[in-house]
Amino acid sequence: MGVVYVWGGSDDALVKHRRTNTSTNDLGREQRAEVVDAQAADGKTTWLVLGLVTLGCVARLPRLSESLWYDEIAAWLDYAQQGPRVIVTTYFDPANHIFHTLLSSVSVQWLGSWFGQELALRFPAFVFSLLSIVMVYFLGRVVAGRRVAFFAGLFAAVLPVSVLEGVEARGYSMMICASAASTWIILSAFQRNAWWKWIIYAVICAQGIWAHMMTVWIVVGHFFWLLGRGASITSIIHHQEPTRLRQQIMFRGMGITAIFLTALVTFVLYLPAIEDIWQMRNQFTAETGDEPRVLGEEGLHTLLQLGGSWYWWATIPGLVLFALGIFASMRSKGLPDQTSGKTYVHPGSTLLLSLLGLPIMAIVLYFANSWMYARFALFVLPGAILAMAIGLEWLWRKNTICGGIMLLCVGGWGVGDLSVRPPKQPLREAAEIVRTARTPGEEVSIIGLRHRVMKVYAADLYPDYISNRGQDFSHQFARSKSHWIIILYPHLLQQDQWDTFQRHGYVKHAHLDGWVDWGRGDVIVLQYKD
Repeated sequence: MGVVYVWGGSDDALVKHRRTNTSTNDLGREQRAEVVDAQAADGKTTWLVLGLVTLGCVARLPRLSESLWYDEIAAWLDYAQQGPRVIVTTYFDPANHIFHTLLSSVSVQWLGSWFGQELALRFPAFVFSLLSIVMVYFLGRVVAGRRVAFFAGLFAAVLPVSVLEGVEARGYSMMICASAASTWIILSAFQRNAWWKWIIYAVICAQGIWAHMMTVWIVVGHFFWLLGRGASITSIIHHQEPTRLRQQIMFRGMGITAIFLTALVTFVLYLPAIEDIWQMRNQFTAETGDEPRVLGEEGLHTLLQLGGSWYWWATIPGLVLFALGIFASMRSKGLPDQTSGKTYVHPGSTLLLSLLGLPIMAIVLYFANSWMYARFALFVLPGAILAMAIGLEWLWRKNTICGGIMLLCVGGWGVGDLSVRPPKQPLREAAEIVRTARTPGEEVSIIGLRHRVMKVYAADLYPDYISNRGQDFSHQFARSKSHWIIILYPHLLQQDQWDTFQRHGYVKHAHLDGWVDWGRGDVIVLQYKD
């Protein structure tokens, strides 16, 4: 059928042509009209998607040149700069998001002289973040039509969580992209019953897990969703629909086979590093008691990011739309199932497909006594955006003014978030402050964690490194004769350590805000005063 997109039209925004004349000439004209309509629609889609991607570029570019933060530098120093062999075969620290680290290493090698190291290091994440806009758009389109697709693509382009994960050299933008693409492929395969799409599904999922292990949870959610579709078999048998039964069994069988293929490909990709992963398996258990947990601050921010922001005030409009989307999807009649022409793919079911991995992950990590960061659950972002888009579309149809106001609120709050949010961790700025203020010969110490990440920005200062958690902190500090001290993660220092600084004549020279770890990414610069 030829389709025409109608902004103020029906649920799926499609208008079907009526066949009013069955003569050969009329049918030929109608077929030609359908081709023209389809080409026009495809042309509009191309320009619309390009516009959304351009908007995504504009939203991300201002933060691409920010200072690298601890995890980005740790992954670069320990893995990326060591070359492909070390990246693929070594895994002594979860900082190695293997596939992304590999791409970052190649990017710096090829583009570093043009873009500079920071931008080149972040370029793969930037590209996959823009690609995720496209994937989310087509996911929205296959679920609920072009208007929902537009809203979903718009949210993917400008929501703070999506923007911020597209401008750091970590594997999370690849996780988001793989999640959106794999969910879209499942629905597309269901509607068109194309077996070859399951091969693409397996490859995309395996690459996503290779970029970050926690991407596995979106696949686990897909697996249980496919199993759940078997509940309809009893009804099908009861109504004696053998054709429908065969189609259902075939679809579910191909899907589950694709998931096992995903597991196989993933195992092969991780095989060179499997020995290291096995040896560090205890690091995935919360042993010290102060690790980030599901029922804690990270769990709270996992819920906040369902509205598109990690600031509570900025995520409120998004969470309202998310709730409306869940409500609206449960009331919708659903989408036609092209494999049989008789049943429907319910939007509520599609949201379950994209969100189910989150509760499964939370339950498993809680009972396994493991730890998590909110960003580990970013695979759920495409599902959350889809729910928001469905909620906005439902509100738009009820009252265009209310829908427009809510859209402005989401956009305005998002701009506000990105406007007031400081850099993630201003390491470069701290080094520059010391470099500008110190006189030649004055020594510099850096108090931080295990990785000596300030080597990237302060190598020319020849600093002395002190671990702020080391048992020999006092001894190391006593040996230091530094005029300047740069402190990373100052919240980790104990009060007696701050008292030691004061007794030895150090005063605060600068306090730089950082938002990593929910406002604990500050960097403090101390200066010695006689």
